[in-house]
Amino acid sequence: MGYCKHHAILATTWDQSAVDKLIEFATTLGAEAVASCPQRNHYITVCVTPDGGKSGWMESDDGDIRRGRIKEWLRQNEDLGFEWVEVSYGADDEDPAITDSTEFSIEEQE
Repeated sequence: MGYCKHHAILATTWDQSAVDKLIEFATTLGAEAVASCPQRNHYITVCVTPDGGKSGWMESDDGDIRRGRIKEWLRQNEDLGFEWVEVSYGADDEDPAITDSTEFSIEEQE
């Protein structure tokens, strides 16, 4: 039995073609990614939504792998101009947190 702890990635850029590339990449992995509409101040934000699985369930493990590949893709494609964060929230025993971002990785600081 697992518990729910949501993880999402929010990625913002000014480049519509970059948004299209991220959404295409995420969906080929089986993740759900949606873009903000309309653009705000000429920026577009993509939300890679939580996987919906409880921690320890296969869906959650698969979601961890997908998010890892998406974050790797974002880091490898810095030229697309994304600023991004991964957040976690909804756990009974933890506060909401930024778990990774354009600027740093929590795992690197431990």
